[in-house]
Amino acid sequence: MKHDDVSGLEYNPHEVELVRRWAVAHHVPILKRKTINKRITSYGLKHIVEKWAGEYIGNDSLIRGLISCGLKAERIPGTPNFFFNIPSEVYK
Repeated sequence: MKHDDVSGLEYNPHEVELVRRWAVAHHVPILKRKTINKRITSYGLKHIVEKWAGEYIGNDSLIRGLISCGLKAERIPGTPNFFFNIPSEVYK
C-alpha cells in the first residue's frame, strides 16, 4: 500500500459532509500547507471536528472529507491514521 493510498476506507457520507463544512468554515482549502503537517493526526483532527459539529465523526470519514477538500494525505505506518498538509492555525 502506498503512503497516500486511501482505498478501503469505510466512511459515512453525512460525516464526510460535516468534515467538508468544518474545513470550509476554517478556510482549510485556502490555507493548506505545501508540506505534510506531522503535528496532528487524523484521529486528533476528528475530535476537533466532532466538537465543532456536536456529533460523532469516524476517522475514515474525516480522512475522506479532508482529501475531498484537496488536502494531501500521508498514512502513518502501522496505524489507520493519516497526516495532512493542514495548517496549524486551524486546530490551535
